[in-house]
Order: sequence, then C-alpha cells, then structure tokens
Amino acid sequence: MFHAAVDTGATRSGPWGWALVRLDVGVAVFFLLSGFLLYRPFVLAHLRGERFPSMAAYARNRVLRIYPAWWVVLAFVGLVLDRVKVDDGRDVPYYVSLLIGFDPPQLVSGGLTQAWTLTIEITFYAFLPLLCLVLSRAARGSIGNRLGVHAAAVAALYVIGLSARALFAAIRPGHPALIWLPTQVDLFALGMGVALVSAWDEVRGTTGRVAAFVAARSGWLYASAAVAFWALAVLADLPRHGTLDPLNLAQEMRRHVLFGVIALLLLLPGVFGRARLARLRVFTALGTVSYGLYLWHADLLLELRDLDVTGGRLWPLLALGLPLSLAAATASYWLVERPALRLKRR
Repeated sequence: MFHAAVDTGATRSGPWGWALVRLDVGVAVFFLLSGFLLYRPFVLAHLRGERFPSMAAYARNRVLRIYPAWWVVLAFVGLVLDRVKVDDGRDVPYYVSLLIGFDPPQLVSGGLTQAWTLTIEITFYAFLPLLCLVLSRAARGSIGNRLGVHAAAVAALYVIGLSARALFAAIRPGHPALIWLPTQVDLFALGMGVALVSAWDEVRGTTGRVAAFVAARSGWLYASAAVAFWALAVLADLPRHGTLDPLNLAQEMRRHVLFGVIALLLLLPGVFGRARLARLRVFTALGTVSYGLYLWHADLLLELRDLDVTGGRLWPLLALGLPLSLAAATASYWLVERPALRLKRR
C-alpha cells in the first residue's frame, strides 16, 4: 500500500495521503519481529543453562531463507525488467551479497530499492550470535545474573540505536548511516526485549498467565497502536515524502520512536495474546509467501505504473499489482523458497 501510494503520488495529495505516507511503519514491525524470533532461541537456551543452537545451522538456515529467492528476483528484475542498473559491474557484488544498502546512491537510482532493509537484516544476522556469545561468557552464574546481563544488553542496544540516530540526524541529515544497523538496532532491541520476557516466562512456567493477561488487553493494545499511528501521521509534523529523504533532528526522532512504539504494541498481542487474526487461514497463507511478496511487489508496481495501464491512480494500481505480486510470490515460494528451505532439515 505504501509503495503503491508513493508511486502514484497519493502520499502527497488526496484525503488519505497523511495516513498512506506513514505506512512505512511496516519496516519497524519487520525489524521487531526479526529481533524477537531470532534472539529468543539463544536467550531461552542461556536462561535454561543449555548450549546455544548450532551456529553453523543458524548461518545455513539464514542463507537458505534469504538468498535463493533474492537471487531469482534480482535476475528477473535486472535482466527481464531491466530495472537494476550497474556501473561496469562495480555494483554487482553489492546486489548479489545483499549489501546494496551500503551503496545508497545506486540503490535509490536502480531497482529493488526495498532491499535496504535486507542489508540491515543480514547485518543483524551476523551481529546477533556474536552478541549472544559475549553475553554467555559474561554471565555464567545464577539464572538471575544471566537474566540481568541480557536485560542490560537489550537496554543498551536500544539506547545505542537512538543515540546513533540522533547523532547522525543532528550532524548529517539524510546520511546513509541512517539506513545501517547501528541507527536501527533499537528497533531490533524492542523485539529482543519481548523475546527476553517471553523466554523468562517460559523458564518460570508462567507463560499461560502472561498470555491471559495480555490477551485480556489486546483491544487496548491495538487501540493504543492506532492512537500512536494517528499521532505519527498528524501530530509529528512530518513531511509527506519517502522513507529515505532527510528530516531534521526533531522530525527524525519523533518518527523513529513512534515507529518502535507502534510496532511494539502490534507485536505484543501476537506473541502473548494469541491473536485470532494470525490464526486465520488466509493470513497463514499470506505469511507463508510474505518474503516473496516483499521481494517482488515494488518493481512490479513500478512496471505497471510505467506501462500506464492504471492511469497513475492508486486503487487501479493496487487492484492489478497486488494479485500479480501475490502470484509471483506464490510461484517463488513453491519453485524456489520451499525447495531451499527443505535443505535446512538436511
């Protein structure tokens, strides 16, 4: 929805532009989920006094989950749609390795612009096991000591992320570092904090009580997320332009902090409240192909726009772009992702 709105100019005008332009909050949800899902096995094992999950298996699984589908989409967008521009091959390694976020000028001018989030993601993949290894060496005493060390580390990551973002936003607005891990790590830290609470409750055997507590307040959490989104869209004094355009310090921090708040309020019911929505079959199916949808949709929307088959209007672009993107994502899952994921178990 966000990318379609940006492509058609609906974020800058129209009655819903103020809301559409802030739907890039989805990036924060993505990072919180990653922090929660990837950190939880490590912290749970440490709190139980068990060995960490296999680092080799962790690395293999991350590669199989991310790269095969990425390479297929990269080849199609580059060779068939001709949307990936490279300068004498200099940028090919950046694209192939998914480090294109470290070459922002090329990223913005070429195709697959959403890949800046995957650069942050794979950087976090590499950072997380190293962090957990350090924490396991730092806390070998009682379970309370282990819990305290992890809690301090998560809190420190949150402060570091916000501090780094404020520093660059104040000195170098729009600097590429604002789309690198150090200035985004606070979002992962929020997800890691949820994982820490979840793991601690499981170790204590009180998960059912915590789940019941959150489930009884899921409505309030979702309502609070809606209020925070309204504040982000209406009260934060943000311009109606894209994610990567420069903001001043106050705007940058208001947006970023509210991104984290909204994502956290949405994540909690899903983790502890057993959100009913997530159990519906249609959402399970969408979740299954969601990575492919992420990879395919942006350039397919641009292709439809450039072919001028939608008249440059938002809803016709969505009406064509969403089914087309879902079809590509479904095919990608069955033909590429699922065979690759089977190798994880081998």
